[in-house]
Amino acid sequence: MKKLLGTVVFAAALMVGTVAQAAAINIIATRVGTSNIYNLTIETTLPVAAIGINVPTGTTFVINNAAVAPFGSGSSLGDAATAGLSSLNLNPLTCVGINCTPFATTPASTLIGTFTALNNTYNQLNPLITPDDDSVGGTAFNNILEPYDTLTQVALTTVPEPMTAVMLGLGLAALGVIRRKAA
Repeated sequence: MKKLLGTVVFAAALMVGTVAQAAAINIIATRVGTSNIYNLTIETTLPVAAIGINVPTGTTFVINNAAVAPFGSGSSLGDAATAGLSSLNLNPLTCVGINCTPFATTPASTLIGTFTALNNTYNQLNPLITPDDDSVGGTAFNNILEPYDTLTQVALTTVPEPMTAVMLGLGLAALGVIRRKAA
């Protein structure tokens, strides 16, 4: 039993460590209750001064972060390169030369703004946010507004993450049952 418990704890620690290191930049749209409203947050350990993502045409967005430039004064929401999508380009409010003040820099969640979607049918197969389709040349940008290269993992998520923890727990429980029956 102790060996099984040790194996499960080690596997859980390994999985949590892998999940925590899976992406350097997480851009997350989290649904507020059962409404058509989603909060857009960024979790990162890198300085993010701008993002470019796609949303379905007709989606509206309100900027809630004081470090993000207002629409028409640096940020924009307009036609994307792909039909049926709009390009949401959020830029920093403050830039001196080529150095801009990032609006996300720490591992904690940073609220950027709020989406209002046309309907509430967005899910893993039909996400609210998708990577930039080359409308602005990248999805996440550093403090000199260069896109992060392909080695930097950028993850976009439309649904809340608690389901990942549930699935991990069920998988570990199943592993425990299988190992217990085998012993």
